[in-house]
Amino acid sequence: MKYKEQYQDLVAQIRKKKEEAVDQAIKSLAGYKFWMFGYHAADWVKLNKLDPDPEPSPFYRLVSLAKEMRQFSVTEEATDEDGS
Repeated sequence: MKYKEQYQDLVAQIRKKKEEAVDQAIKSLAGYKFWMFGYHAADWVKLNKLDPDPEPSPFYRLVSLAKEMRQFSVTEEATDEDGS
């Protein structure tokens, strides 16, 4: 029974650290600290791989927004190059 309790404690620690990583990542992004955002987001990904019940990425909406912005940006650049 001791090992089961240790396992549950480790899982709880992993999940707590994941929450902290998300909070720190968002705080960093809000402060224009992009390198630190990447550090904490990568930390969350690493911890999520260790979690026996992994979650979908909490950064999915940010990634989707970035993809939309990139598509818009690429379209703008193509228009400028054509002289249109």
